[in-house]
Amino acid sequence: MNVVSIIIQIVLLVVGVALVLAVMFQKGKGGLSNTIAGGRNDSFMDRDKSVDTNSLLNKFTIIGSIVFVVLVIVVYVIQPDYANTTYAVNDTWKEISEFASSLG
Repeated sequence: MNVVSIIIQIVLLVVGVALVLAVMFQKGKGGLSNTIAGGRNDSFMDRDKSVDTNSLLNKFTIIGSIVFVVLVIVVYVIQPDYANTTYAVNDTWKEISEFASSLG
């Protein structure tokens, strides 16, 4: 693996975790399930400043998901194609067993 691939994979991991957190911190949209569960009405007096935070998280979720998909495609394109090389799985197991036998 080269340095660029490792950096992209680290960024992919960070964006993925940030997306999960952004989705978890968003407030629900309400709807029928909120009404059945006893949610409050959406009146003018019930509105608060969290609407701004929720819209910011919503924008981050959209932009972050686009970045996530692009990074996944980039990682897929730059990774080596192990299926078409002479380095087969059997060679890997052979190296692992040789390493294990050298340990003791």
